[in-house]
Amino acid sequence: MISRKNEPRKVPDLYTFETKEFSCREGYPHAQKRAHWHSEIEINILTQGRLTYLWHDRLITMEDKTLTLFWAGMPHQVIQAEAGSHCYWMYIPLAWFLQWRLPDPFSKAVLNGKMVVQSIKEQFSAERATIKQWKDDLEQNLPELRSIVLLEVEARIRRLAFQFIPETSPSRRHRAPIPAGPSERLEAMVGLMAREYRNPLTLSDIAKAGGLHPNYACSLFSRLCGISLRTYLNRLRISHAQRLLATTNMKIVDIAMDAGFSSLSRFYAAFDATCHRAPGDYREALTVSMEPPHQNPTA
Repeated sequence: MISRKNEPRKVPDLYTFETKEFSCREGYPHAQKRAHWHSEIEINILTQGRLTYLWHDRLITMEDKTLTLFWAGMPHQVIQAEAGSHCYWMYIPLAWFLQWRLPDPFSKAVLNGKMVVQSIKEQFSAERATIKQWKDDLEQNLPELRSIVLLEVEARIRRLAFQFIPETSPSRRHRAPIPAGPSERLEAMVGLMAREYRNPLTLSDIAKAGGLHPNYACSLFSRLCGISLRTYLNRLRISHAQRLLATTNMKIVDIAMDAGFSSLSRFYAAFDATCHRAPGDYREALTVSMEPPHQNPTA
């Protein structure tokens, strides 16, 4: 499939794919109408309040004075936000994260869908002051300040990686009984998709995980997530492909099959519709941006 780079794209309303680049912002989070994703590594520092994320295969609640880090190439969505919650969001290009050569257990966990959560209550004042400084420095858009911030961000993530303990809990594959509430039913459905997206999955399979009729499952999922079940499932497969394109030399046809696509043409169509470029172009762009960011962080 030929990528038509100069033609305008009509992006479907049922999903949001964004580009954040290297940046930091703050604000008051709210429940989001739909799942979204972008290619950067994301750091959240929740200074007050409580957030509940629909993340990969589960619901994750963040308490105040918590730091989280995750690869935002996985679909994610704030389902609930306590009134008055305040958060800082920082975004790091994936290529820079890979270039740092962080410890394998940490980087592999992140790229495979782990949301790393750390309480920062004991050092909260210092953490809040640091990320506020990062935000203020980046807003000045000066290359030297961007280099300083990037060095400090790398050091903070290295400390997080040093303290990271890989999960040793049993597999979540066997879940019972089937939950009753809408959020729990949603979690059961996304859990099945997150575990089995590389295999053939039918709508009936997904609905059964939530104990629902297929038609109602589609309606509930669209209402809570703002996207269709099929779109969400495809996005998990595309995220898997993006990870392999970024971290391996596998052939594109092998990546397509490994990600769960039934044909190369379906993979190209889905990848182009989601990422607005062909898989080969995506890999090439990552390779180009893998130059050491400390030398030229504005490239």
